[in-house]
Amino acid sequence: MLSRACPTLTELDGVLGLLTEVLTVCDDADVSHCLDIYRTPSEGLEPADWPYTEIGTLVYRAKYQHEASAARQLAGDMATIVARHPALRRVEMVAAVPPSGSGRHFDAPAVWRGVIAGQFGFEEADLWRTRTVLEQKAVALREERARNQQNSMDCSEEVDGRTVLVIDDLYMEGDTIAEAVRALRQRGATEIFALCAVKTARGTQGGMGNLLPSCEEGDDVW
Repeated sequence: MLSRACPTLTELDGVLGLLTEVLTVCDDADVSHCLDIYRTPSEGLEPADWPYTEIGTLVYRAKYQHEASAARQLAGDMATIVARHPALRRVEMVAAVPPSGSGRHFDAPAVWRGVIAGQFGFEEADLWRTRTVLEQKAVALREERARNQQNSMDCSEEVDGRTVLVIDDLYMEGDTIAEAVRALRQRGATEIFALCAVKTARGTQGGMGNLLPSCEEGDDVW
């Protein structure tokens, strides 16, 4: 994750500090982070009633209320992480996970892709859907959510031998990121990093699901 030369103590301290501020997720990407969880688990409340985190509130406002100011603020938060993260600064191209479902929600990841590409001089890669998929939250069973995303994306640009950053808004089990990684690797990307705004508190590899015994498979935490 660090530069190829032996890092200085200052560099190492900076990376360790950053890793205490973001959430690290284990998935198919080489490095994968989320800015925060979407909602804060609260004892005595149903998952659908858990309060949003600060970042979760911005995602909700951007995605579901189409607030451009919230989308811009999140773009700035993501750009800050890229600027401070030595692996992400090696990126050559940035892609946004394409929307699913009816497309009625604001496509915030596409906005963030443009902001990050412009700020750091990255090229933009276009991931697109090869078939229609449902929104993950609309699919009840874990196995069906995985199948919903499988073989549903392709990349229009030439990414052979490139290092690519994939941007998304909501992270659940990682199936959407896994499909984006598959599509980019199939096109020859050598390293793929992922950065998402928020993840759900359950259903995440390496996440908090094991701490939430009362949260069932079908609970709505979106």
